[in-house]
Parts: sequence; structure tokens; C-alpha cells
Amino acid sequence: MTKRAWRYWEPTFLADKVCEMNPVWPWGGHRRFAYDLVRWMRPTRIAELGVHWGTSFFTFAQAMKDGRMKDTELIGVDTFEGEDHAGKYGPEVLDTVRGIVKKHFPKQQITLHQMFFADALALVDDESVDLLHIDGLHTFEAVKDDFETWLPKLAPDGVMLFHDVAPDTGYGSTDFWNRLAKEHPGFAFEHSWGLGVLFPKGDARLRELEREGLGDKLIAYPAMAKAERSAIECRDLGRMAMERMETIQKQSAVHTELRERLAELRQSTVPKEALEKVVAKVTAAERLARDRYDVIQDQSEKIRVSKVAAEKQKAQLEAAGKLARERYEVIQQQSEKVRLRDETIATLRKQHRAQSDLSARLEKRAGVAEAARDELRLRVQSQHELLAEQRERFKAVEQQIKTHAEQAAKVREALAASNATVMRLQEQIKAAEDGRRTLQAALTAQTAHLADLTTHVAALASSHAKSRADVVERFDGLQGAIERSRRESENAAKAFRQRLNRLDVDAELQSLRAEHLEEIVANQREVLDRLKQQDRTEPDWLTGETLG
Repeated sequence: MTKRAWRYWEPTFLADKVCEMNPVWPWGGHRRFAYDLVRWMRPTRIAELGVHWGTSFFTFAQAMKDGRMKDTELIGVDTFEGEDHAGKYGPEVLDTVRGIVKKHFPKQQITLHQMFFADALALVDDESVDLLHIDGLHTFEAVKDDFETWLPKLAPDGVMLFHDVAPDTGYGSTDFWNRLAKEHPGFAFEHSWGLGVLFPKGDARLRELEREGLGDKLIAYPAMAKAERSAIECRDLGRMAMERMETIQKQSAVHTELRERLAELRQSTVPKEALEKVVAKVTAAERLARDRYDVIQDQSEKIRVSKVAAEKQKAQLEAAGKLARERYEVIQQQSEKVRLRDETIATLRKQHRAQSDLSARLEKRAGVAEAARDELRLRVQSQHELLAEQRERFKAVEQQIKTHAEQAAKVREALAASNATVMRLQEQIKAAEDGRRTLQAALTAQTAHLADLTTHVAALASSHAKSRADVVERFDGLQGAIERSRRESENAAKAFRQRLNRLDVDAELQSLRAEHLEEIVANQREVLDRLKQQDRTEPDWLTGETLG
């Protein structure tokens, strides 16, 4: 809850332009206090039970508008049909209230609910109303029911207003207020039929008002209400006197005209009886005029006395206001001093706690430092002993370093030789890769020759039908030789690829593979030689020459 300074504002109530009776109706004397209360509280939601012509309702709305409370919502609940105390009335009341809202408060969050108070409970969240005004039926049971059913809707530290709680009202609302005042903190004004201010869910705002000078407010607002009422009465009496003076002046003009007509009648031949009747009428009119003039004089004297009383009340009000402002300034100064004193005390307490904590930490650190010093002393002794051992070890390490330096020189030489060897190996690997590619090409050519040889064998089978059995046998042998040659070639290629993947491949692998290939070629030549002995007219598969 934000703390704000209380101010005595001088508002202009726009609703009075439509409802001129607002200032003199029963709630009119509490408008200044309610306006200042809303400007001070700045509530989020205001709810009013019993709107009628809206004297209090438009007081709240005016405070919202002047205070630019864009986040404040005003809810009004009323049947707008009247009851036993206010009397019954028609729809013109609700139409007038809605018209005032539309004309003077279009930008404020204002909602009117035409229903019973109990029916509106479902429309309002619990603990959402900061300021609740109860002004419905004034019986004990009705006010009790309104209080109990709407209390859950009041926010923590919320404020409740009860009208018609003055001791001389004769209403049950006064009796119920007297009971509430014993159970909950609050205060009340007795003027304008009484206004009770209750704090049923916490007295935080009441304590703030007491710090703002609640006693002065209990004197100032009734005095201001009385002065405003006296000023209104003086204004009305003056207006009445002016109206009656105009009437007397009109009657005086009529009397003058009658006297002139009477003089004319006396000079005329009008009968005496008629003349006496006219004279009697004129005399009675003059007597009535004198009586009215005397009454006006009495009223003028009363108005003068009322003006004197109003001026005295005004002077008293100004004195009370001045005293209230002086007291308010003193209270503000005292509050500021108390606040500074509280801040100073809080700061000193904080510093004292900090110093106490610091002292405790220093004592703890002193004990720890003492133990650490003893431990350090033992460690120093141990370090001295270790230092002597380290010196001996250092000498041995120096000797080892010299040895390692010599070994490092040898390792560097070996590393250089290894690098040269690696380079040679890389060159050999490159040469082996070239040889692999060459062998791969040779294998490809050999495969092609094998295909040609297979074709040649097929031709031999077709051309030598007479020696078919021998050729078939020889062909099977040749096929086996070719298959063995193919498997040996594949195995050789596989072995060659596996050996190429090793880093330690050397020239001996190539010679072995060459020898293996020579054996394969020799075997092939032997096969060809056998074939040549059978048919010397076939071309050589290897050289392409025709034998025989």
C-alpha cells in the first residue's frame, strides 16, 4: 500500500449541473471527505450498494476523473425502483444517472447494475473491492445482511462506508453500526445523517490517517459541511427575498393603479356602496401588502442574522482549516523527523550487527590464524628437511640431465636417420604403386588374352570333330589350368594389394610377385606347347604368330 499525503481539495461536482439537489440531500455533507478519501487511497475498485440519484456515486466518479485514475473501476448496484425509506420512483432516476455518466464521465470505468445487492455478488471477485459503500435499506437486518454477504468482496486493508449511522436517525443502521464499531476499528461523522468509516480487514489505512491528523479531519469536515449548508441556505433565502421583493414591487404598482382608479371613482357618479366596496378592497390590499412587507422585513433580518452567522462560521472554518493545515505541517515535520530517526536507528542497528558479525569473524579468524601459524611452523621445519633432501636429489638430477642430454643428441641423430629412411620408404612406396599400376594393366591384358584363348578353344572343338574326345580332355585340362591361373592371378593381386597397404613393403615383394608371374607364364607356355603339338595351324595366343 503506497503512502500518500492527505490533501484538502476544492472540487467542482459536475453532476450538480443536472441534479441541483445533490448538495442538500442527506449525503451532501460527506462529499468533501469522500472525494479527498478516494484521491488519497487511489483504489483499484469501488463498489456502491444503493445509488439512487448518485450523490455519493458521482462524488467517487469526480475524484476518479480529477485524479486521472485510469485503472480504477466504479460499480453501482441498485434496483432503481426505490424502497421503504427512499420511497418508490420510476425509471427517470436511472435514466438521469446514466445520462450524467455518459455526459460527464465517459472515459471512466463505470458500471451500473440494475439488480438486488445479493444478485450482484457473482459479478464481483472476492477481495477485489478497496472501497465499499453500503447505503441500501436502513433496517438492522438489511444492513447486517449487506455487510456479511459483501465482506468477502472487500480487499485486505479495504475500507467500508456506512450511511445513516448518526445517533438521532432512528434507523436500525445506527444500531448495527454501534455493534460494528465495538468489533472493528473505525470512526464516524455525525453530520448529514452520519457516515461510518470501518476497517474490518486490517487497520493499516486507519493508522496512516491517524498519522495524517485524523482528529483534525473529524473537526474540519463537519465544519466545512455546516458552512456549505449555511451558504446554500443564505443563497436560497436571498433568492427568496429577491423573489418576494419583486412580488411586492408588482403589488405596489397594482396598488398605485387602484388608488388612481379610486380617485377617479370618487370624482365620478359611482354609487356610494360600490365606492365603499372598492375602498375596502384597496384597504385590504394595502394591509396585505404591509403585512407581507413586515414579513419580508423579518425575513431580511433573519437573512442578515444568517449571513452574520455564516460569516462567523466561515471565519471559524477558515480558522479550523488554518489550524488543520498548521497541525498537518507539524505532523508532516514530526513524521519526517520520526522517519529520519527510524532510518538512523535502522542504520545504526545494521552497523552494530555488521560490527558484531565482523568481531565474531575476526575472533574466529584469529583462532584459525593461530592454529595455522603452529601448523606452518611444523611445515617450515619439514620443508627445511625436505630442502636438504632435495639438494642431494638435485645433484643426482643434474647428473641425469647431462646423461639425458647426451642420449638426446644420439636420439636426434637416430631421428635424422629415421627421417631419411622414411623418405626412402616413401620413394619405394611410390615406385611400388607405379609397379602395381603396371601389373594391373598386365593383368587386364592377360584377362583379355584368356578370353581370346577361350574363344580359340571353342573353335578347335568345332573344327576337330574326329578327335573330339581328346580335345575335350585337353580342353578340360586347359580350363583347369586357366582357372588355376586365374585364381593364382587373383591371389597374387590380393596379396599384392595387402602388401602395398603395409609401410614395410620392400623390393623383395616385387621380385616374388615377378617370379610368380613368370611361373604363370611358363605354365601357360607349356599349355600352348601341348596345344601346338595337336594343331600347329592355330595362332600363338601370346605373340599372335601362326605356327607350322
